[in-house]
Amino acid sequence: MKKISAVLPLYNGIKYISECIGSIQQQTFLEWELIIVNEYGSDDGCADLVLEYAKSDSRIRLIQNTARLGLAESLNVGIEAASGKYIARVDVDDPSYPERFEKQVAYMDRHSDVFMCGTLQRSVTTNGKYILDVPCDSEELKAALLFGCEISHCSVMFRRATWIENGFRYDKDCLCEDYDLWTKIMFEHKIVNLPEVLVDHRWGFGNISIEKGERLHKASRDVSIRTLRNFGIEVSDEDDFLVAGWRNEPKKYARMNQAYFLKKNYWLLTELEKKNKEKHLIEESALQKILLKRWNWVCKCCDLFFMDIPFEQMRHGVESPIVSIVLPVFESAQTLRETIDSILLQTYTAWELIIVCEYDNWDGSTEIAKAYAKLDKRIRVVCNERLEGLSASLNIGIRLAAGKYIARIDADDLANAARLVTQVAYMDCHNDVGITQFYQHYFGSGANDFIHRPPLSAEAMKAKLLFFCDACHSTVMIRKNVLEQYGLYYDPNAALEDYDLWTRAVKVTKFETIPEVYGEYRVGGNNISVDKNTAIQENMCQIVARQLKDNLNIDVPEEKRKLLNGWDNYFCKLSDKERELQLDELRVLLQQIWDANRKCKYYQNRELLNVIAQKWYWSRYNKSWHENLYPGSFKETVELNKRIPLKVILKDNFKKPLKLVQSLRLHLDAKNIEHLSNVTKDVSAAQTEMVNKNIEQWTWERYKRLEMQISELRNQNEVMQHALSELLFRDKKISYKQGDKIRLVFLYQIASFWPSWDSLYESCLNDERIDARLVWLDETNTEKSQMVGAEEFLKKKKLCYEKFEEFDIESFAPHVIFIQTPYDEWHRKEQHWSNHFKEQGYRIVYIPYGVEISDTEDSHKLHFETNVIQNCWRIYTFSDVMKKDYLRYSENRRAVRALGLPRFDFYINNSLNSLPENIEKRRKGRKIILWKVHFPKWINDLEKSVMVTPELEEYVKFAKVIRNYTDFFFIFMPHPKFFEYRNNAYVRKHIDEISSILSCCDNVWIDDREDYRESLVHADFIIVDRSAVMVEAGAINVPVLYVSNKEYNEPVTKAIEPLINSYYQANSCANMVGFLDMCRNGKDPKREAREKAFHMCIPNYDGRCGMRIKEDIVNGVIEELD
Repeated sequence: MKKISAVLPLYNGIKYISECIGSIQQQTFLEWELIIVNEYGSDDGCADLVLEYAKSDSRIRLIQNTARLGLAESLNVGIEAASGKYIARVDVDDPSYPERFEKQVAYMDRHSDVFMCGTLQRSVTTNGKYILDVPCDSEELKAALLFGCEISHCSVMFRRATWIENGFRYDKDCLCEDYDLWTKIMFEHKIVNLPEVLVDHRWGFGNISIEKGERLHKASRDVSIRTLRNFGIEVSDEDDFLVAGWRNEPKKYARMNQAYFLKKNYWLLTELEKKNKEKHLIEESALQKILLKRWNWVCKCCDLFFMDIPFEQMRHGVESPIVSIVLPVFESAQTLRETIDSILLQTYTAWELIIVCEYDNWDGSTEIAKAYAKLDKRIRVVCNERLEGLSASLNIGIRLAAGKYIARIDADDLANAARLVTQVAYMDCHNDVGITQFYQHYFGSGANDFIHRPPLSAEAMKAKLLFFCDACHSTVMIRKNVLEQYGLYYDPNAALEDYDLWTRAVKVTKFETIPEVYGEYRVGGNNISVDKNTAIQENMCQIVARQLKDNLNIDVPEEKRKLLNGWDNYFCKLSDKERELQLDELRVLLQQIWDANRKCKYYQNRELLNVIAQKWYWSRYNKSWHENLYPGSFKETVELNKRIPLKVILKDNFKKPLKLVQSLRLHLDAKNIEHLSNVTKDVSAAQTEMVNKNIEQWTWERYKRLEMQISELRNQNEVMQHALSELLFRDKKISYKQGDKIRLVFLYQIASFWPSWDSLYESCLNDERIDARLVWLDETNTEKSQMVGAEEFLKKKKLCYEKFEEFDIESFAPHVIFIQTPYDEWHRKEQHWSNHFKEQGYRIVYIPYGVEISDTEDSHKLHFETNVIQNCWRIYTFSDVMKKDYLRYSENRRAVRALGLPRFDFYINNSLNSLPENIEKRRKGRKIILWKVHFPKWINDLEKSVMVTPELEEYVKFAKVIRNYTDFFFIFMPHPKFFEYRNNAYVRKHIDEISSILSCCDNVWIDDREDYRESLVHADFIIVDRSAVMVEAGAINVPVLYVSNKEYNEPVTKAIEPLINSYYQANSCANMVGFLDMCRNGKDPKREAREKAFHMCIPNYDGRCGMRIKEDIVNGVIEELD
């Protein structure tokens, strides 16, 4: 009798059988038999090959099924025929390493309490190889098996005697027979994994596990649901995402339903922990460890960023805190894990974290906080029972604090690992200092790597707070005894709660800055204090007025308090005349402040003079108040300069664009210090340095540095230009007057882009409130092919239009101008770029000419960062999901509205009955297959040029094939640039070949018309690659095949990803032919999923997008009524 009986089920395994048998024959442990059970109907010759091996190796024997049994029953047959002490599973396509049997037998012999052991596996896929990370400990493995099979079935070895005694069998009715069995066994018998890779497991080579696809995933979820019943937990079919396998992440669902996904998963994990304490099915700490792993899996599905901190590093005990960190949380699920992780990674450990979650915190952030509190006893979560607001939430946390020091952090900011240890050491050594803070680095969209550097000394800080909120509140630490002694709690009635508190605190204690960048401030997130700009400005004026009264005995009348605003530069919004009058009043007030302080000496003279200078230069010249000035005298500070118009100041500052960026970008538009920049390089100086360099002395490194400098200067000038355009727009904006019609100009250039306006333009023409003009701008810059036929299209559509050169746009003075394309540099001469129109006071509106499908870095620039996008008053998109991308990537996020796109209205309201008559005759009643192709496109990915459109060779092959499908009529619809795109020999050769083949086919019509929609609506089947038409195809409700490049999987936006995934997929001619065959057989298994995905991705599909946009524009213009 052999010690090991290896059981191998076999069905048509000729490709791998020799390798498999060889891997068993090469085992270092020799006492084995190999029982191969060949399935009935297996006829590729593999059985004959096995018999040949058996002739020379008596340990190998073949059992031939006489009826079709299936995998599970074949395994049962093999096990029943076995005689060994141990049964080893072997799969034909998954070879074992030579030491596998030896190491497993040794382990099983030493551990008589273990029923079965698997091993780690190396997964081998068509894309590479990787080692699967699975638990090895018995209890941890048991917990992990609740959510999927974490045992490599091709690696298992178990005791035959135990198997027979318990009557174990694989269930022939379960698709995942191994996982099903292990979950039934694991609560009574010990199962482990050896922490060593001893098998290879192939995926994606046409083997059975891949072909089962979704059926296998569904069977696995059913097993998990059944297993959870052991704990008394029921999971409904609708919520089966809760038990999706470890490597079957439901990312699409999680992204679309993030709050529900987080809350429901938290419920399940909490219930598991609770029920396990009652039933004791899994060792408690092992379950907690796996539940942390599962929670990380949940957050990963939601695309939340976090540090994978090991379970062992969590503090499971309680430590007396020296520092109490107070963290208010409201709708912060996207960033909260990063923030808490930055606390967990502190080198100083004597802290407690008090997380105060606001009432009705619906987005899942409360669950994220509670998940941490379960693992680290230093973390407490307080849930407000009513809506408290930020100030009250902070006070709740402060009153609960047990530490000597109170530290602040916000739910979207980060702390450097050395923050607490440094701050505590400083406070311990400076007993007279009540509050400390650090410098703070700004990160995120629009942050520009700004480092916020508040004043260092207590005197400088006290003076600065007179006019400006110059504190990094998310880095602050305050002594609790100082706070309690002086009642330094946050005022719930203050809009600027931090500024209010700091101005009160500096009266009773020192507030100093430690000059280290130990805080990270996120720009562009949904902070807890949003949408209260007016209240903030009013509150700031009140706080400054209060300080002047309390500290210097100066009363500022209510009507003059606007002079005190340090949040938004009030003076920049005034006319030149009014501005100078107000500046005179400010000068008088500053003189009064200076004189009063000379008497009472509340502020240190040098620091007060500096802040007065900062206030003056900010108010008068919009110069950043972050720059220290330290003038020699008060007279020098508020100089009586010759009055200079603001426009002249701007022109004079063109030589110093970064300083202009500071003043314009930071204070004109910014409502928060998050936009500040302290860069002070001088462009003219840099240019002089470049010119003076001797070219002989240049090196490659110098050249690269110079190139970077030029690029940086170019970017800075672009920012400056946008700021200048915004300023001039505000000055010249065409205001609506009561009783006037709203004047609109549609600046038309490209015929194929007309669908993006169609229903909107028609709605505007039929609205008596509106005077809409269609103006044809007949010009281009570098791009020409798309402009061809523009005027002919207008004539064919019988659209009334005016030529731009004959249209007096200044006299018409439009309130709004629609720009058709987002690419100024490619499509228009410089005098007609968007910034020039904006500077004339015209509100710019852009409706995407396509649909934002690509999610690459290149696409982000084209979708969200062009000059047109930056200059827009309104930008419209098709869904709230797409709007989030604009909010994430575009600096002009305020302009974005998700009201739907007019292009989709056509498919509800169209009345087209047939194709052109000559085409209908050629069609002869055959079903239509529309084949829509993009022009060949490359992008830069990881500094390498990659083709994102399908390979042209595959298209050539398909073009040759379709001539044989004479029962279909094909409409080949190329992008307008397809045939003009001839930038290299590769492209020219294949495009010419495609054109030549198709033009000779009787069943093909090449539709090169500007309006693609007529062919689209008549299609019975659609083949399409990357384009907006790919999304519109979902409206036609016919089978759609999406063709991609097999070498590059282009990322797509989350807004349309579900729709693309609901289509049939192809990356080769063979796949495309398979689609034709499916169409020929009248099958469409994805229909229901496709319809559901389309309505999910295009939520405003009601035929009224154009009307909604029109009403939004009308209301927006009227709301700005002077």
